[in-house]
Amino acid sequence: MKIFDDIAKVPKEFHNAVVALGNFDGVHIGHQEIIKAVIARAKQNNCPAGLITFYPHPAFVLNKAKDFRYLLTLDEKISRLQDLGLDFCVIINFTEGFAKINAKDFISDYLCGQLHASHILTGSNFRFGYKREGDAQMLAEYATKLGYNYQVIDKVDYNHMEASSSAIKELLTMGRLGRANSMLGAPYPITGIVEKGSGKAKEMLATPTANIKLPNDKIQPIFGVYMVRVIMGDQIKFGVANIGVKPTFGENQAGLEVNIFDHTEDIYGRTLTIEFLRFIRPELKFSSQELLKYHIDMDIISAKYLIRSLDSWLDYKLKI
Repeated sequence: MKIFDDIAKVPKEFHNAVVALGNFDGVHIGHQEIIKAVIARAKQNNCPAGLITFYPHPAFVLNKAKDFRYLLTLDEKISRLQDLGLDFCVIINFTEGFAKINAKDFISDYLCGQLHASHILTGSNFRFGYKREGDAQMLAEYATKLGYNYQVIDKVDYNHMEASSSAIKELLTMGRLGRANSMLGAPYPITGIVEKGSGKAKEMLATPTANIKLPNDKIQPIFGVYMVRVIMGDQIKFGVANIGVKPTFGENQAGLEVNIFDHTEDIYGRTLTIEFLRFIRPELKFSSQELLKYHIDMDIISAKYLIRSLDSWLDYKLKI
């Protein structure tokens, strides 16, 4: 998949494409249905399949939601999109200036004038342009005038609940990880650089951990202990992770610690992606370090037991 940061930079070989338009935070199963439809239509028309998205998220730039948090960072979103079969992706830098472009001009000047899109697809509730004046109805009205085809993809439900970024965020903060992952169509990830920690886990608890600083602009799952998959470049490991403030030690700064199974290599400074597979228990404050160590040992046993049942996790396409 080729990536461009400006529609004007998209070469002619990708003009006349079938394109999806949207924010695609999370690239969840609803977004994936739109992308599948784009690829199917592109194959039918023998033309490129593309996607146009925006970063930063409009809600973040315009301060419409003061507590806005991403489901996926930009790198995580690109990584998910890379696996879906698109030919190209345009990531428009969303600024306050860009937000002032009216919806009609965006359609005529950007989608048609520069990209020459032949077919445009969106979700039913997608809004765009100055003051969010653009919607499915406007795209449909201008299709005949400007010579493109337009298609709306209906909402996708999972267990009687609409698959949406806001719903997934709520599920993560409630501890409903399994349902959130099912809506995402993949495990929820946190990507970060391994930093030096206090060393308490290794010295006092005999359990070495990789410490990862939590991104400030990304949604955090409920504090607790999880079975996780750890991606380190081309290496894939499993482990147990704690996200929280370590209340037994009286700390108040949230962080992520991961005990990586069968791993002894020095990984300070490396970038890891931690994929949350199963919620084990909430974070607790224990009366002693001995009791904490006992529960950590039980967490590790629980995680290793769960790993042995991974043959039932086909929805997550785990590569083991």
